[in-house]
Amino acid sequence: MRRIVTCIVAVFAAVVVFSGCDSSSSSSPAAVAGVWTGSGAYEQGTAISNFRLTLTQDGKSVLGSYSVTRTGRSTMTGSVSGSVSGSKLNLTLSPHGMADGRVDGNTMTLFWFESGFGGTGGGGTVTLSK
Repeated sequence: MRRIVTCIVAVFAAVVVFSGCDSSSSSSPAAVAGVWTGSGAYEQGTAISNFRLTLTQDGKSVLGSYSVTRTGRSTMTGSVSGSVSGSKLNLTLSPHGMADGRVDGNTMTLFWFESGFGGTGGGGTVTLSK
């Protein structure tokens, strides 16, 4: 009986140690500071010809500015605030919406939900590089 209890305690300790190691590595924020540029399209097909983010980073916190040009329309500009956890980004682009996405090295893919530009808003996907 004592041997069984010892085995159970050893297994439990191993699970705690290994799960602790796994969670700390997955929560390290990706490096997103710098200038990111790219393009994409709204879900209905309208092109997003120039999407630019200029970001600074302090740990998981992200700040900066953006400009977005939609084909045939004016350019939108504003400020960026948000966070990065692992490779996942959550950004607010004030006053024109929110963006969620992922970073893989020097490539960022965002789904941007535009709002506050005189319309009902809409979603688009953009791919940016640093």
